[in-house]
Amino acid sequence: MHSPRTHHRALAFTAAAAITLGAGGGLMLTACGDDNGSGGGLSPEELAYRADVSASIATNVILPLYRTCALDLDGLADAVEAWAADATESTAATARDAFGPAWLSWQRCEGLQLGPATMPAVSPGGEDLRDEIYAWPLSNTCRADIATARLEYEGAVSNLLVSTRGLGILEYLLFNESTANTCPPNNAINDGGEWAALTDDEIRQRRADYAAAIARHAATQAAVLRDRWEPDGGNFLVNFTDFSASGRVVRNAQEALNIISNAMFYFEKEVKDMKMAQPAGLALCAAEVCPEALESRWAGLSAEAMAANLETLAALYYGDLEADGSGTALGFDDLLRAIGAGSVADAFEAGIDESRAALAALPRPLDADALAADPDALRDAYEGIRPLTTLLKTQFLSVLDLELPNRAEGDND
Repeated sequence: MHSPRTHHRALAFTAAAAITLGAGGGLMLTACGDDNGSGGGLSPEELAYRADVSASIATNVILPLYRTCALDLDGLADAVEAWAADATESTAATARDAFGPAWLSWQRCEGLQLGPATMPAVSPGGEDLRDEIYAWPLSNTCRADIATARLEYEGAVSNLLVSTRGLGILEYLLFNESTANTCPPNNAINDGGEWAALTDDEIRQRRADYAAAIARHAATQAAVLRDRWEPDGGNFLVNFTDFSASGRVVRNAQEALNIISNAMFYFEKEVKDMKMAQPAGLALCAAEVCPEALESRWAGLSAEAMAANLETLAALYYGDLEADGSGTALGFDDLLRAIGAGSVADAFEAGIDESRAALAALPRPLDADALAADPDALRDAYEGIRPLTTLLKTQFLSVLDLELPNRAEGDND
């Protein structure tokens, strides 16, 4: 259980919001900020403090995570290329062993849906680099089988559909031990005999070569994404650390914090609504459960991925990678307490702890067999994280005068 820590920074300012208890005992807010998130209603002292929080999160969480991802994906690409160069069961096993840690490393970066990783319409400075690395939920294994049969991966990987490259298809190529394809019988590679003309050894070698090509592409793009943030590279970091610098696309600290809080909604939208609700049969599923909607169908790492996603939300909240309240770096926890919203901070931190426990209780591997054996396990975890996601889109945003992301509007669950 989280124990509130002694905060190392004191702050004296007029808060951006007057927080009072309503008749029902709930927090109510009178916000003073303007509608565009520019922080126009904040005192200079509070805006300066929010700038410190923004700089802390970007420096201590975002950039280090991108650096780690780039290193881990480079190591994964090395292992997959070794498999392609000598396609034996031993090299395949080594590549599979490398996949899990690297993929879970990327899952930490998955929760950073901001800046160059995103589409321009989602976040200032968006370049859509994330889809070059991992385009989930876009993944088309049949189309990847067609690419295997026709050697399409031998050209520029960037010319392949995003649904046929990246870490999602790499997982399929590494962990699918069957030499059958996933296309329907009337597909051209089956109906025309293209797949049947290949020997099992040819299929395995082509999959290894394909995997090597897309693993290296993902690693290269992860390095590009890291370099976009590096102070001696693209220095996107300056948008969160120096609001007097020229050429910024983020106007000020309040907007920077809004961009970070928008990224935290990955846990609410992608994790709760997609990674959990759909396979659990709670949404967009016509059966009791839908194991085909699990994120990691081939390596069986769906539960671990959600836990990694939660740790990113926690790191963004606390402002450090320890994400347990023991660090000294500034985060949203400090800001909430500084403006007198300690009860919201306590509730949010309890929600993180409860969500960790809920995800830890999931069966591993979380696969079709696990869902069939215990259909309620994923549903229980879904209910276990809901207090945190509900708090995220209500009191957390309101007391900080932050805006709800467009993709979360109209979501009342």
